[in-house]
Amino acid sequence: MQEHAMREGWRPVHVEEYVAHERVKPGRPGCHAYVRVKLAKWADSNSDHLDCHGGDAFGVALVGTDVAGTTHAALYSSATDAWSGPASIDHHPDAFVQARRPSVLVGNALYFLCDNNTSIVEFDMATMTLSVIPSPPLPEDVHGALLMTAEGGGLGFAAVLERSNLHLWSKSMDQWEHLEDVRDLKTLLPRGSISMMNNVLIGFADGGVRVVVVRSYHGPFIVELGSTGPARVALRRSGIYAVFPYTSFCTPAAATTTE
Repeated sequence: MQEHAMREGWRPVHVEEYVAHERVKPGRPGCHAYVRVKLAKWADSNSDHLDCHGGDAFGVALVGTDVAGTTHAALYSSATDAWSGPASIDHHPDAFVQARRPSVLVGNALYFLCDNNTSIVEFDMATMTLSVIPSPPLPEDVHGALLMTAEGGGLGFAAVLERSNLHLWSKSMDQWEHLEDVRDLKTLLPRGSISMMNNVLIGFADGGVRVVVVRSYHGPFIVELGSTGPARVALRRSGIYAVFPYTSFCTPAAATTTE
């Protein structure tokens, strides 16, 4: 991914120029580098707390991995209407930032799961640095994984192991803690919904109630974490491979004061 692909002609405050997902064509067939976008709002351009939600200023983080296995990141500020210079880090060439899995904002850092499920890219927006941290130890037989916020607001991780068991972890300092709340998705979903299916975790949301979105042959289902109730159907439509919940907002200049 080259610098001009990240910055030129791309102003997030203008709807007609908004691009939420850009594919960067690599040099060898069958591989793709993806660009991921994450909105992170903060109070004003002088604030060091990028996770606060006052004022109208916002930032957009652009993170993606090129074909050589180098991950790049840049940060847009609406206060200056400009992109930062890119930050870069080299890591495993088969560990691309996943384009179809949610990123997670914890404090001033964004976290992106790589497609090998064993590496996580951390983008510290306060220091403009990239680093790679390991995922929780996983067996080879993983049927879906994604990042999430842990209870209390830290970094969390979810994975489906043993074909249908949903395992959860939370990260404290440099250690992952495996949580005891293991749930069998077969008891929450209609019979045969995920048999012989891989990559069953396709989304996460934390809007006061933490949920994961599970892909199935009958369409996506919502599983509420911490609840013993059955999963709720989100949409009766198969073939959905990614879900990105969002909170809508408007650009003040584009809004009207009349009813």
